[in-house]
Amino acid sequence: MRVRTLFAVLVLVAAVFIMRSSAQTPSANGTFVAGEIIVKFRPGVNASAKADAHRQGGGSVRTEIVRTGLQLATVTRGTETAALARYRNNPNVLYAQPNFVRSLPEPLSHAPGSEIVPGDHYFDEQWALHNTGQYFYCIPFLDDEICLYVGTPDADIDAPEAWALSTGTNVAVAVIDTGIDYNHPDLAGKFIGGWDFVNNDGDPMDDHGHGTHVAGTIAALINNPTGDPAADEGVAGVAPNALILSYKVCTPDGHCDDFAIAQAIDRAVTDGAKVINMSLGGPEFSQAMFDAVQDAWAAGLVIVAGAGNDGVTTPFYPAAFPNVIAVGAFDEDHRRASFSNYGNWVDISAPGNAILSTVPMSQCAATTTPGDIGCYTWNTGTSMATPHVSGAAALVWSRGDVVSNQQVVDILLNSADPRGVDPVRLASWTVHGGLNLHNAMSYGSANLSPIADAGDDVTVVDGDGNGGEDVRLDGGGSSDPDGTIANYEWIENGVSIGSGATPLIALANGKWKLANGKWIGPRVRRLDPEVWHRERRRDQGQIRAVRPRGRRQGHRAPRRLHRSAGVQESSASQRGLSGEEGFGAAEGAHR
Repeated sequence: MRVRTLFAVLVLVAAVFIMRSSAQTPSANGTFVAGEIIVKFRPGVNASAKADAHRQGGGSVRTEIVRTGLQLATVTRGTETAALARYRNNPNVLYAQPNFVRSLPEPLSHAPGSEIVPGDHYFDEQWALHNTGQYFYCIPFLDDEICLYVGTPDADIDAPEAWALSTGTNVAVAVIDTGIDYNHPDLAGKFIGGWDFVNNDGDPMDDHGHGTHVAGTIAALINNPTGDPAADEGVAGVAPNALILSYKVCTPDGHCDDFAIAQAIDRAVTDGAKVINMSLGGPEFSQAMFDAVQDAWAAGLVIVAGAGNDGVTTPFYPAAFPNVIAVGAFDEDHRRASFSNYGNWVDISAPGNAILSTVPMSQCAATTTPGDIGCYTWNTGTSMATPHVSGAAALVWSRGDVVSNQQVVDILLNSADPRGVDPVRLASWTVHGGLNLHNAMSYGSANLSPIADAGDDVTVVDGDGNGGEDVRLDGGGSSDPDGTIANYEWIENGVSIGSGATPLIALANGKWKLANGKWIGPRVRRLDPEVWHRERRRDQGQIRAVRPRGRRQGHRAPRRLHRSAGVQESSASQRGLSGEEGFGAAEGAHR
């Protein structure tokens, strides 16, 4: 086994960081890039007026995103605040802001051991896709192994059931992150292009690990044999036929500045991505990033971002922007992961605790074992939850009846599981609940609304003169063109007055103001029911790809590469990759 030492890692990080120091060194408070600001001019401002504004503001243009008009300007280090004030006083400037840095927070603490393991039939470790109550996160111990976790059956996204319907098509997903190891065998043929905005070249090779882990969760191959005799390799991605566009915006130490992210979003639009995954963020609102995100949405892309790992309700950007799916994390028991942010701005949750996926091949010893060629590890955070939703978006895009990003978002959110298997509802800490891939793929092709039919108008006479009569309403003629009606509710002036297809309702005489028709004296007119149907789960075959609870006989303990000890979770003031699980450190949340 070729063992990588911690010393070698530190030398590599230091060397690369020194190379980038002139462009990426944060200012004293650690929230923005020193000597840089982002400027956007009002529509119609000519080049001469822009040049005057830069001269008066004390800055010079380094680069511009033509699509959105954002300019990155350099100013003297230490004068950023004064320069911003000068730019903001210019009537031609729409806004000027710091180039905020979204830095990688400290890794989450985890149970002992942070092994990197090559995968050999490790789908049984992927509880997120198919949770049978199996043991997972298993590490060698003496001549056997110890498994650190056990799942709860069905606390997952029902991936095998969804794959019985479709494994998707070649939908392009943009991963805006630390790059990708495009040489990984479980990502073979997945990389179709990208850019390194850190080093300004066309090679977004991952020198951190976070981006490769995200890419594997989205699109790792299934049923891809390696070695001789061949055996299926590694892990499975949510959308195994999706393709990856990789945009490297984060340095090896996890710093990701807003202008680089905005450039990557712009490039994703130009390169034809259908989905953007951003497992990064921070608490500061950025107008520049807001504009970039809204431009991508207007161009037809689905944007997915992590809600953050501080366990609070404070908004986290870009996840909290409009037209972004904000993703929290649930664990293997369908409970909110303790680290996950939550609240009425978090749209949906997805698996985020101890997620097994791909990491750069440089982080493992070389091997030729069939089915065991790649390099994998477990990681924890909303960074890991986010690509589950991005993969689901790619899978939904592959449906023949889906033609818009709004449709994709509506299907994903409206098909979410609000209940879960834990007594605490998934919808109690997010808006819609937990991701369910099978529900999304089996959601009505057009999700046609049920048709309410309350029958003919009815006139009832108050025969005994007591001021009212019982009236039998009849909604039996109602129908649902793509499902079955599960319940009926009769509404009058916004108030529910009955349920069921044919309720008997006591109605008083009098004059009523009605949306349709009216009562005259003792007469009763027809009431239109509001008919609704619950989500239907169609009877489909299921792919059974893993063992039930327990370990297989003779299971070989995984090889691993030890890493350094974990440290405590970061504070909310840090900005960066929202999966802040750390590479080069033990990952995950205490249990």
